[in-house]
Amino acid sequence: MNNMSSDQFRHAIDKLGLSQEAAGRFLGYAGRQGQRFANNERAVPRAVAMLLRLMIKYKIKPEDMK
Repeated sequence: MNNMSSDQFRHAIDKLGLSQEAAGRFLGYAGRQGQRFANNERAVPRAVAMLLRLMIKYKIKPEDMK
């Protein structure tokens, strides 16, 4: 299960305490990419989906990854 829907993306970043804009920055994307994932304008890349799922599973906060 590597595909991540826009709803799942929004739920994941909410669970991690990130806004759509902050999620884009955290993931290393410029501009509105987090919003594009959340609004189903772009497919969520497999690596992004895996990272978010692992962070939730192991309770890793974005600030822990710096």
